[in-house]
Amino acid sequence: MITTASIFRPRSGLQRLPSQLKIVPLSLVFAALITPLSHGHGYVQQPQARQQFCVEDGGYWWPDDGSNMPNSACRAAFLDSGTVPFTQHHEFSANVANYNNIEAVKAVVTDGNLCAAGDPAKRGMDLPHPDWQKTQVVTNAQGKMDFIFYASTPHNPSFWEFYLSKPGFDSATQVLNWHHLDLIDSAANVATEVVNGQRVYRMPVQLPANRQGNAILYTRWQRDDQAGEGFYNCSDISFGGVSEPQWFEKGYYLPQGTEAVAGDKVWFRVFDGNGQELVFEILPITGSNQNANSWAQELVDKLTANHGQKVQVGVKNNQGDINYNTADLRANQVWLANNQHTFALDVKKAQTNQAPSVSLTGSIIAQANQSVNITALAEDPEGDTLTYHWQVPAELAASGTHSATLSVNTGNPSATKQHNISVQVSDGVNNVSAQTILTVNVSSQNCQTTDPNARNFPAWQVGTNYTQGQQVSHQQLVWQAKWWNNSQPSLNNDAWLLVSNIALQWQAGKSYSSGDKVDHNQRQWQANWWTQAEPGSDDSWADIGAATCP
Repeated sequence: MITTASIFRPRSGLQRLPSQLKIVPLSLVFAALITPLSHGHGYVQQPQARQQFCVEDGGYWWPDDGSNMPNSACRAAFLDSGTVPFTQHHEFSANVANYNNIEAVKAVVTDGNLCAAGDPAKRGMDLPHPDWQKTQVVTNAQGKMDFIFYASTPHNPSFWEFYLSKPGFDSATQVLNWHHLDLIDSAANVATEVVNGQRVYRMPVQLPANRQGNAILYTRWQRDDQAGEGFYNCSDISFGGVSEPQWFEKGYYLPQGTEAVAGDKVWFRVFDGNGQELVFEILPITGSNQNANSWAQELVDKLTANHGQKVQVGVKNNQGDINYNTADLRANQVWLANNQHTFALDVKKAQTNQAPSVSLTGSIIAQANQSVNITALAEDPEGDTLTYHWQVPAELAASGTHSATLSVNTGNPSATKQHNISVQVSDGVNNVSAQTILTVNVSSQNCQTTDPNARNFPAWQVGTNYTQGQQVSHQQLVWQAKWWNNSQPSLNNDAWLLVSNIALQWQAGKSYSSGDKVDHNQRQWQANWWTQAEPGSDDSWADIGAATCP
């Protein structure tokens, strides 16, 4: 099921035609055709990235002076950098090997080149100009904005950071530098979802309270991989003042003949004067809400909660208040805050449901008395909400048996033992399953598996947010946060670095960096570079002697 707060569908991208036909060089036509296919990863769709506004306005292929471009800020960027920022609008990225070190990031994505992601070929996007197109942000009652990133090529695992220019910064006269920015929010690995047929990342972003005027929202989407590829976008935004909207009557909410039965979906959408989607809510009809009074009320509640500043449903009284009439559904009308906007309520009849997909890591190797996280990677073609049910042997202590991530304590077996673990994922109609094997190795009693120094560090707490560099104790070991997160430290959680110097067994599916040491098959190995390969299977590991913990 997809529910949205404010989905903006990209405009058609139609450009103005020149008054006189001119021949475009073949090289430019060829570049226009191949560049988006060769360099497609995505861009901020809401609030829309600076370069994407220019792409949708068009006009940059002819003439050479950019006079066909309707926006003067985009035209200035074109005159400085040519078509590169627009043909590569999905690819505002930079590679930073040490991407968890923000100083290393700043050395690549340098001051004055932030909007260009440090790429001199796109530097026109950093030019100060009063006409950069701005998106007015709308927040919910908690001060959070609905953020959407169009992912032409999704990348997981990854993490997100959101920066906001400080009060007083003026994009009309100043070039954006790192000292102009405050980190206002962040997010760990986020799964994609399908909205309007597009694969997107969507998450709430907390904005500062009582902020006014214009600003730049600077987004960093960082892949967690050897290359260290990160994507950087500037979105020009404005904080509008709070005002009561004037409501315009746009027609009856439920005209005669509007019927829905279990299995159908009701779509409610609001469009601006150009046909761009501003509101998109989907309500599944089930056996419990198929009565018109039930689903109509449920949909109104969602519209009021998520889009109350844009749309209201009900009957207006003499005082100008709009109240939903539960006694006479046909009397209710739709009221919009902009007279140029329109709405549509459609009942989409039930179609054959497609089954979701799910996968687990092929095998997992862990030590006794260790906490292991196992994550089910699941997606549903229709975007329906998924439920999870894990099957775990009774002798293993487990939590999260009804969530996407299962946490298992390996216990203390007397000998190496294998456990079959499976997960069943359901979209409410179809069920699919995946299995994996958890192997628990027993360490020699002479091996050090705990750290006496752990007692000198604060204990990790459930639900607490930890920032980069913070150190905690957990399961008698010392851990350090690699970036902002509130997840549980474990060897399978890349958000945490194990500080304690103990013997470690190699684990399948885990990423290792250059210099990491592990025991495997009675030998000790050291990683030559980033790898997930099994020690001894290729040159990514060096055999450095007998195992520390046989």
